[in-house]
Amino acid sequence: MSEQKRETKLIKFVRRGIRIIKRARTPFRNSRFSNHIYNNHVHLVFLALRALSGMSYQCFIEWIENFDQLLVVLRIKQFPHFTTLQKFMARTPRRYLDILIVISTKGPDLRALVTGIDSTGFSLTNASHYYTTVLERNNKTGKGGRPRKRRRIKCYLKATFVGETRTQKILAVKIRRGPDNDGKDFIPVYKKLSLMDNRKIKRTVGDKGYDDEKNHCFSREKLGAYSIIPARKNRSPDYKTRGKYRREMRAGYSEKDYHQRSKMETINSVIKRIMGSTIRARLCKCQNREILFRVFAYNIKRGIVCIYIVGFLESLILLSI
Repeated sequence: MSEQKRETKLIKFVRRGIRIIKRARTPFRNSRFSNHIYNNHVHLVFLALRALSGMSYQCFIEWIENFDQLLVVLRIKQFPHFTTLQKFMARTPRRYLDILIVISTKGPDLRALVTGIDSTGFSLTNASHYYTTVLERNNKTGKGGRPRKRRRIKCYLKATFVGETRTQKILAVKIRRGPDNDGKDFIPVYKKLSLMDNRKIKRTVGDKGYDDEKNHCFSREKLGAYSIIPARKNRSPDYKTRGKYRREMRAGYSEKDYHQRSKMETINSVIKRIMGSTIRARLCKCQNREILFRVFAYNIKRGIVCIYIVGFLESLILLSI
């Protein structure tokens, strides 16, 4: 019984993913000289499923072969080899995935966006915490007879997410290597969102890491959105705070609207708990693609959950009537 229920959710995930890919007008094939065994839509759905499962390519294909109904839904005769998905991941244009992420968030009720921004880090290695921690090695010594220490692995993949706080879906992603300041990612990720999505942005909410007068000016003057970013506190009085909008933040803001930002923390937590906090890919380009596929899979899964909630509430209304 549980196996049948899990299979139903899997099929619904695949069908919703196919609908989003078709709405995004993703090309069916990249070349007319392809072998016509699989198409881009099938590859994108399989890679989204693989990102959701958190498995390696080989283990994922061995697991997915147990669900024969997928062959009927995707209209294919056999499952692809795991190296086929690896090669398609490396050559997938990033613009395809950015468009899919935006299309997966669109709905009839969201004409104005209430957005929040937050960043999180993903590990680029599967090494244990014991190995990556600075340890003294007594068997080898460095200069001056001092014990040589292992360097802590600090480099990680830093992803900045802009999400819709009401639906808890991700609208845009900015990826780079960390650690680094959060504030420099505010303008690029919102500029990317404004170019790809024609919906009006009503509000932008961020934590103190994005406290910069440039970010306020871009949000209010370029995007036409009200920005809530608390100013960092220091020993100087409020009237000495630099920047018109930063002084406004020091004077006060709506705590209720600001605390909607905590939903971005929920999004980061859900992605890491379901799909893991470690990136399996080794090439830089594939690492970035893997983050985008995780976001795409999260939006599909979140859309299915929203459908269940809306249907449940509508059924309660009908029963009450």
